[in-house]
Amino acid sequence: MKKYIPIALLLIFAWAGSAHAQSNITVTRNEAQVDFPQSVTFQLELADASDVASVSLVYEVDKLSCLDANTAVPVPLNGNQAEWTWEMVRSGNPPPGATLRWHWQITDHQGNMTTTEEQSHTFVDDRFDWQTVTAPNIRLHWYEGENVGPILLDAAVAGLDQLQNEMGITLDSEVQLFIYGESDDMRDAVLYIQNWAGGVAFSDYNIILIGVPPRIAESWGVPTVRHELAHLVIGEFGRSCVGGSRPTWLDEGLAVYAEGEPKPIDPR
Repeated sequence: MKKYIPIALLLIFAWAGSAHAQSNITVTRNEAQVDFPQSVTFQLELADASDVASVSLVYEVDKLSCLDANTAVPVPLNGNQAEWTWEMVRSGNPPPGATLRWHWQITDHQGNMTTTEEQSHTFVDDRFDWQTVTAPNIRLHWYEGENVGPILLDAAVAGLDQLQNEMGITLDSEVQLFIYGESDDMRDAVLYIQNWAGGVAFSDYNIILIGVPPRIAESWGVPTVRHELAHLVIGEFGRSCVGGSRPTWLDEGLAVYAEGEPKPIDPR
């Protein structure tokens, strides 16, 4: 008498067999060599790659997005090593303070996939010795001028209070501000930025960069911090995944209003 096994059971048995298949892939090195803001070179080394059929690198940078934004790159093996370089000089670079995450997917000749543990790296502009001051939902970094950080942190807090109390607009997640001692220093940290820019807000990353010479920290830095922060907070508050945009006059008008009372500029 013939016995018939339902197809569903055959599929279950096949799945169970593949689920218990063991991969002998051993990773001995998983690193990223960062040359900020030019490039990141990802490096993988295996103890034995004789049974490896393919290798892919999966990486992404943490940012606000309506869709998953990771990138998968097939990488050829050279012996037991794989290496791939993200040339940020071609794509543009994330700002300082952004966090890069990556892992590798390694498939053997039997079709079993090994996924390495996720690694991460936060981009740092290490040309300078940064100091940090914080307030709720604000992290401000600076390196020049003893009082610049506290002065501009107070400006950011006052700007957020005004947006919340007078407009009902709140900041939902932490924002980072990097205050450079000169605009030229700031521009060197960002590829393809306009050569006249004194500040830039990366709304997708909740990061703001501004060049503020210490001598004009109060007269120019304070309103500029409040202005750029208002742009970022208003953008976050009005973010939509279905399209549309705010009129420029409204966006700029609210940002100028958030600057507070104008102060005279030091002519020196």
